[in-house]
Formats: sequence, C-alpha cells, structure tokens
Amino acid sequence: MLVPCVRVERQKLRWPALKNVASAGCIPLLFTFNSLIKRLFQDGHFEDVKSLFEIMQNEGIVPNLETYLIMVNEYCKQEDLASAFGILDQMKEMGPKPNVAIYDCITACLSKQRRISEAETVFHRMHKDGLDHDEVAYMTMINAYTRNGRGDKALNLFEKMIENAIQPSSYSYTALLSGLVKRKMRLKNVGRGFCSKYCTIHFSYQSFSEDGRV
Repeated sequence: MLVPCVRVERQKLRWPALKNVASAGCIPLLFTFNSLIKRLFQDGHFEDVKSLFEIMQNEGIVPNLETYLIMVNEYCKQEDLASAFGILDQMKEMGPKPNVAIYDCITACLSKQRRISEAETVFHRMHKDGLDHDEVAYMTMINAYTRNGRGDKALNLFEKMIENAIQPSSYSYTALLSGLVKRKMRLKNVGRGFCSKYCTIHFSYQSFSEDGRV
C-alpha cells in the first residue's frame, strides 16, 4: 500500500511530478490533491482530473467537501453541468453531504444557460435534502429570475426570504433593484408587507418607471 507524503513542494505540484511520486510508492496528502485538482482544471487538463480522482479512490484517500466543491465549481465554470450533476449524485450516494455552496454553483450555472425550471428544481431539492436556504442561496435564485425576465418571481422569492427571517444585506437590495432596472421590468402591486428597505426599493423602482428610465 502506498504511504502518504507529508509534503510536496508547491513548485513541484504538477501532474507528471505526482505520477512519478506515486510510482515511487508515495501518495501526497488530501490537501495536495485538492490543490492539484484545482490547478489541473485551471490549465484545462480535464482528463487528468478524472485520472487523479481515480488514484485518490484507488488509494483509499477519501475526497472531502472542499474536493467536491472545487470540482463542481470548476465544472460549472466550463458549463459542464452533466459532470457537475454527476459529482452531486456521487456525494449523495457516498458522502460527504452536499452543502449550500455546491447547490448555489449549479443553480447559477443553470440560470446562465436560461434553464430556469431546472434551477428551481435544484433550489427546492436543496431544502428537501435538509439544507436551509441562506441569503446567498436565495439571491442566486432571485438573480436567475431577474436575469431571465421573471421579475414577479424574483420579488415573491425576496418576500419569502424576509418572511423566513433572513435579513437581506445592502448588497442584496442593490442587486435586486439593479436586476429589475437593467431588464426594464414593469411590475405592479409590489411592496406589500415588506420592511422599510424593501419599500425604498419599490419606490426607487417606481421613480425610474415614471422618469422613463425603465
């Protein structure tokens, strides 16, 4: 059985070097694998990522949450949702349990591809899997709605976020208003029951409409 190396120097952290180390009977620790996986993605060596992942599994090195988050994030950057969903399914089967950040990556990527129905499914699946939506999760879905011309759903979800005792940050208010204005969405009967900051958004949006800027 291969024994873990305590350390691999940063300048030697390359795929050919790792294969030489492995052939000598020494496998780097998980931190090194995670760093190399990220670098291989950045350099576009996607097949090497799969080979490296196989080495980890063959040598009994269990990927942690960071490993999977790196992979899902990088696959989503490449808009390779099939691979991202494959990682998500593997986590559900073998562990560790996916966290909110992993779902957020996939939701944002689906939004970018205008696959809103699927983004909604992932958003609701998160809750079914026992995870509570945080502000980032809500805003990821809200941004998906505004990006794709669904201002009504964006505002409804924003209201639900507040009802669930999640206080939006100034960034979230700004992002919502910006998303609505940029896409020139005309909305009626909004702002009911919202806090003062939300009413400010409503009145600001209304003023843009009246001035002809929306």
